[in-house]
Amino acid sequence: MIEIYYEPDVFRFDNHLNLVNCSFTNLSSIMTTKALNEINFEEDDEQPLGVASILNVRSGSAKILPIYIYDCQFDQCKCSVEIPAKERRQIGVGGAIAFCGKTLLLTLEHLKLINCSGNVTFAQPKLQYSINRQINHDENESNPLSDNLQLFLQQYSKSDANNHLNQKSKKKMVSKVIKKANYQIEVAGSAYVSLVGGGRGEEKFIAKKSLSEYVRKQGEKAEDISLIVDDMSQSGVIFDICIISWCNTSVPVINFANSSSKLIRVTESGGILVHADQQSEMQTDIVY
Repeated sequence: MIEIYYEPDVFRFDNHLNLVNCSFTNLSSIMTTKALNEINFEEDDEQPLGVASILNVRSGSAKILPIYIYDCQFDQCKCSVEIPAKERRQIGVGGAIAFCGKTLLLTLEHLKLINCSGNVTFAQPKLQYSINRQINHDENESNPLSDNLQLFLQQYSKSDANNHLNQKSKKKMVSKVIKKANYQIEVAGSAYVSLVGGGRGEEKFIAKKSLSEYVRKQGEKAEDISLIVDDMSQSGVIFDICIISWCNTSVPVINFANSSSKLIRVTESGGILVHADQQSEMQTDIVY
């Protein structure tokens, strides 16, 4: 319903995103991850690609991004996502809301998430692949001695030099893709939060340098602004007096078992899922 992408090096501090006294009821989103694109200039696979039915905020390179949601209700919000067999990116699904960023200052206060759901299905391989498998199966059943012949033909029917090199190249590419550690799906029934990237030494130093320049431009006269910059660059997620009720996730086991992408790692949370690879401030106060 609402999707916000922040471009690289955008500062958001005073004019941050506010959502106050809003109600969203009986809304759903159905999509495939084929439609998801990374932000320009963003490193590949750095941030999970967020998906949500109501609000999806992504700020892979924004230095500061405070988000404040107060006294809002999300009731019967549903996000359903189809994962293609060839998908090799991180996907984060929030039934109602999703936030992905390096420096998020996220405050959720007096929030109600009721009967929301995040659902994932895995697309089946193409029909032709199934047909070919069935034909081979039928032929093998009628002639048990053909097993070795079929294997021989599959391996050597197209064994000229160029094809051989192409096959080697493809195998190497596939091997590299499958070994990526960040290939995973994360599903939350109501809210998904990702604080990934920005915590490494060099990148953190560059971010703090940019923040220092920003603070100086805002008129800060103090000789030592390191404490100010440290506070600004620290990510934080606060849940204050929130209610989460009857939220759930759905990842069909049958679809997953039949999918050719069996190496997908799936993490689920019926309520809220927070994925962080950096030191962040987490606070909760009366979450039901």
